[in-house]
Amino acid sequence: ANDTVRSSVRADTFSQIYGETALLDSGDRNYATLETTACLDRNIFVAQHPNAEVQSRSCWAKCRTVAGDPGPDQGTGACDGFQADDGPDSSALCVPEADCAILCWALNECSSYDMHRTLDRCFLNTWECSVHIPTAANLYDSASYDLKYKVVPWRAECPKGTGVHVRAGAYGVTGTYYPF
Repeated sequence: ANDTVRSSVRADTFSQIYGETALLDSGDRNYATLETTACLDRNIFVAQHPNAEVQSRSCWAKCRTVAGDPGPDQGTGACDGFQADDGPDSSALCVPEADCAILCWALNECSSYDMHRTLDRCFLNTWECSVHIPTAANLYDSASYDLKYKVVPWRAECPKGTGVHVRAGAYGVTGTYYPF
């Protein structure tokens, strides 16, 4: 993974985009941390993300300098984490940790993020990364990053109980199944 940069992602912006006002404003965004660990090569590809708000937070979009064409945040102090190898295909986001946490929580495809330990720079991780978190197997040691993963609040009581509804009529298993 690469390192570097800064920006501002507002909770109300993502509430408008994703319609998750209660979730984003509730304080229920909880993350646990695996220190000095990163989930490399399982990042959300932000350069081609369908949401322009996500694309605009990439280090490349904010801080690039190509043939005299500076990014919008170049020279503002918001690019302290930008690295020379951040190209148009980089998935690095140049945002403070609070903004990275809000952004990850707002995206259903994000399970966690790798946050640089000293710079405003992070990488959003796909759910493929989450299968490795319980054992920390197939994750990478990193002196520069901490892995922050979602801890989704669990409701202890559900008025209708918990179970799974299966539709597979051809196999005779259609119905709602509850734990014993």
